[in-house]
Amino acid sequence: MMFLLFFSLLRKPKESIKQPFNTLAPPICAECQIPLQHKTYHCFICQQCIYRYDHHCPWIGKCVGRDNLSDFYLFLVMTFGNLTMMLVATVLGH
Repeated sequence: MMFLLFFSLLRKPKESIKQPFNTLAPPICAECQIPLQHKTYHCFICQQCIYRYDHHCPWIGKCVGRDNLSDFYLFLVMTFGNLTMMLVATVLGH
C-alpha cells in the first residue's frame, strides 16, 4: 500500500491549462492564473507552477525542477555515498 502511495506522489500530474482565445498568447494555468512557459507544470502538492517539473520529492519537501535539479542530484550522490560508507564500516567492523 505504501509502495503505491509513494509512486502516486512522484507521478507527473496532467497539465491544467486554459488556452486563451488568442492563440499567440501564452497558455494560462487554471490553478495559479499565471501565464505558463513551455514545459511548465502545476504541482498540486506545492500549489505552484514549476518550470521543467521533474517530480515532487517528499524527502526534500519540494518540487524538483530546472532550478534545483543539480542540488537534487548532489543530494542523491551524498546520500548514497553516506550509505555506502556506513555499509563498508559495518562490514569491516566485524
